[in-house]
Amino acid sequence: MTLKEEIENGYINLLTFAQEHDLCFESKTEEGFGAMSLSVKEEDSDRYWEVRRKLELQFAEWMSLLRKSMDIIPLSEKKYRIDTRTHYGSGESYTVKVYDNEIFSSLMEFFNKIQREVEGYNGVLPKLTNSKPIYSQLRNIRGGMLSFSHSLDLFIPEKMMTIEKQVEVIFRLRELGLEKAAMEIEGIDEEEDNRLKCLKARTALEQIVANYCEKHGVTPTSFFYNLIHAVEKGMTTKEQRKAIAAHYSFVSKIVHKEIEANPRNTQYAIYGIFNIIASLIMRKKTDVA
Repeated sequence: MTLKEEIENGYINLLTFAQEHDLCFESKTEEGFGAMSLSVKEEDSDRYWEVRRKLELQFAEWMSLLRKSMDIIPLSEKKYRIDTRTHYGSGESYTVKVYDNEIFSSLMEFFNKIQREVEGYNGVLPKLTNSKPIYSQLRNIRGGMLSFSHSLDLFIPEKMMTIEKQVEVIFRLRELGLEKAAMEIEGIDEEEDNRLKCLKARTALEQIVANYCEKHGVTPTSFFYNLIHAVEKGMTTKEQRKAIAAHYSFVSKIVHKEIEANPRNTQYAIYGIFNIIASLIMRKKTDVA
């Protein structure tokens, strides 16, 4: 699943729960005033709180996904200058960011609109907190959400490793007795430093190749030595050995500060390692063990 698909599917899930949330309300006439007010149906009280908790969690995860997707975009695409402008009515001066990349500028506008509608003063989340219906307002940001996800796809076209795939890789590593490699993979998301993220990913790959050598009578030394002998012992093909070696070198340059550890390079490095590991350990039950 691509990042674009994750964002769109997350929005659909939010809509589903938002509709269920709003169905828990009923209109009542206030005594003495004749005005209508909304309140949670008594018989739906438990369901209301269950759905509300799910929505609060899913909104947090979804907005985090949107923010992370913006962080992944290379800094070169985010260049801007500060312009000073004058307000037509008041005559007061104010500053604005003018982005060099018009597509990124549009992407920022879509993101800011979504953020206002979800987290702003009159947004969906404050209404959720104050026990008010949210479905209609959430549905109305669909156009902005689709514009955001489609524009984002222009900057991040790669198919990214899903959470489910990461979990599958970790479980498979543990099945094979590669606990240290699994722990390195698990620690990537907990690490804030991009260079250290790459180091953890690289270490996991090193441990997997070294383990294969040990199990086939080869004493491990350096990674490239281990990789050559692991291929000779049937771990993978010579063609893939070249690709693994090239990607390992790229990741190492990030670790050694020869290549900038920006979000784009880090993403490419980590997901490349994930894909390599997955291809090595998912082939057969006995391939790496």
